[in-house]
Amino acid sequence: MALQSGDIDKCKEWLQHIINNKKQFPQYQSTWDNWLKDRKQEISQQELFKKFGMRKTADFRQTLEKGKVKEAKEWLQYILDNRDQFPQYNDNWFEDRQRELGQAQK
Repeated sequence: MALQSGDIDKCKEWLQHIINNKKQFPQYQSTWDNWLKDRKQEISQQELFKKFGMRKTADFRQTLEKGKVKEAKEWLQYILDNRDQFPQYNDNWFEDRQRELGQAQK
């Protein structure tokens, strides 16, 4: 619910509480690594939306199509600078986005 309302700080606190008290949440034990990765990704995506109005690659491409190259570049740089928060984006993904950004700048 906090994530849907955009309260990222509350989401981070909630997640940290679960991490710190992992044994009290047996429902997550069997899939802990994937569950934790998914929650972190959801929070990161919400942060991207709050800061840039873009959550995912499709939003990045739409921004480029609208000619908002500066905004797309800032979004991509933020992800690159905070890469540990965005493990879903690998080197190939970054290369593809850089190429798209370069094409939009021509």
